[in-house]
Amino acid sequence: MLTSQMFSTFLENLKIPKDKQESIARHYRIITKNLNQMFRNKPDGQSNRLKVGSAGRRTAIKNTSDLDMLYIMDSSYRAEYNKGENPQRRILSDVKNSLKKSFPMQEVKVDRLVVQIVFNSFHIEVQPVFENEDGSFDYPDSYNGGCWKVTKPRLEIDEMRRFRKGKTKNLHPLCRIIRAWKNRNAVNMGGLLIDTLAWRFLKQTESYDNVGFVSYGLMCRDFFEYIKDLEHKGYYAALGSGQRVKVYKNFQRAARRAFELCEKAIKAHEDGEEKKSHDTWRKVFGAAFPLQEVLAEDSVSLRASTSDNLQTWRDTEEFPDMKFDDIDIRYPLDIVCIVKQNGFMDKPLWKFLEELTRRKLPLSKSLYFSLDRNQLKTIPEGYDIYWKVLNRGDVAKNKDCIRGQIILGNITHNETTSFHGDHKVWCYIVKNNVVIASASINIPIE
Repeated sequence: MLTSQMFSTFLENLKIPKDKQESIARHYRIITKNLNQMFRNKPDGQSNRLKVGSAGRRTAIKNTSDLDMLYIMDSSYRAEYNKGENPQRRILSDVKNSLKKSFPMQEVKVDRLVVQIVFNSFHIEVQPVFENEDGSFDYPDSYNGGCWKVTKPRLEIDEMRRFRKGKTKNLHPLCRIIRAWKNRNAVNMGGLLIDTLAWRFLKQTESYDNVGFVSYGLMCRDFFEYIKDLEHKGYYAALGSGQRVKVYKNFQRAARRAFELCEKAIKAHEDGEEKKSHDTWRKVFGAAFPLQEVLAEDSVSLRASTSDNLQTWRDTEEFPDMKFDDIDIRYPLDIVCIVKQNGFMDKPLWKFLEELTRRKLPLSKSLYFSLDRNQLKTIPEGYDIYWKVLNRGDVAKNKDCIRGQIILGNITHNETTSFHGDHKVWCYIVKNNVVIASASINIPIE
C-alpha cells in the first residue's frame, strides 16, 4: 500500500461515524432547547451555545467521549449569580436540575466547573458562561467557596481556521493523528495541548505547508522529533488565546519512542517490507491504522518469505484504545513497587535497583504493586482498576508468555521475577468505560 493510501485510510478510520455525529448533534439541540426555555423562555435548539474543546476546534476523532459546550447566559442573570454563598455552585445546580428534566434516565451531575451528562458512548459537559465585551467568557468554578474565571475558546477556534486558510490544511489532520497516538499509548495529554503543540510545530516549518498524504509519515516523524526535544515545562501558551495549557505529565519519553518507531516504519517501507511497515505504524497509532493488504496472488510468496522466520509465540498484548471507549486522562496516578525477599528488609524498586551493580532484579523476588491512595481520593468514585503486565525479550517469546492482557483488578497487584527481560506493568483507572488515569513502571529482570 502506498504511503498516501495508508494515511488517507488511517484518517478515514479516525472519523466520527455518521450515526454518532447525528446522536451528538441531537443531544446538543435538546440541551440548548432546554436551557433556552429555562433562562430565556424560548425553546430554541440552536442559539446561545458554542461548541468548544476538540469538537469546536474540529480535531475530535471517533473514540472521543468528552464533548464540551458553552451555554451563553442572558446577561440579565449576571447580578443574580454574583451574590450569595457560592453562586457558582448555584448556577451549576440550576443548570443540572433543568437538564435532568430532559434526560431523566441519564446521570446528570455537577463536576466543579461543568454539568456532565453521561450517555452510552460519550458524555457532554455543559458550562454556563457570561460573555464579555472582548469575546471572552466568565465561567464558574465551584471549588472552595466559588469564583469566576475567564476562558477564550473563540480565539483558539479562530486560530485553527486562520491557520488552515493562511498556512496549511494539515493542522487538523495532524491533531487527529496525534490523538490516535495518545490513545494507543495512554499518554497523559489534553486535547488543547495536542492542538497547541501541533500548531507550534507546523508554525516553525514550511516543509509541510503544501504537501498531501504522501508526506504524512515524514510529518509525523518530524513532529515527534520536535516535541521529544522540547524542554520540560509546566504549561504552554494555547494557540490563539495564549492562555495557559497545563502539562499534566512529561510527554518527551513517549514522543522519543514514537519517533524511533516512525523511523523504523519509514525505513521498512523504503526497503519493501510492507508488513513490517504497517505493523510498526500500528504500534504508534493503534488499530485505526490499516493492516497490510495481501492480494491472493501475493499470499504464497508472503508465506514463503516468512517461513524461515516463523513466529512461534502468541501476541496476546492488549491496548487500552481497543478495549475501552476513549482515553481521557484527567487525574494523576503513580505505581509504587515494593521488592520483597526472605530475610531482607522490604525496599522500593528504585532503591533496590540503585544498590545493584547492573540495575536489574535477580530472579525469585516478590513484587508488590500498589497505587497512591491519596491520588485515588482525587478521582470520583465508581471507577474500576485494570492492570497489564507485559513480558518482553527472547525468553518471554520462547516460553510463549508475553502476556499483556488488560485485566480487572484491585488497588494492589502481585508478581514474581521469573525470567530475564525488560518487562513493564501498567495500571488504568476506568470510569464509564473511559480511561481517566494511567501509570506504568519498568521492571528490568536479570
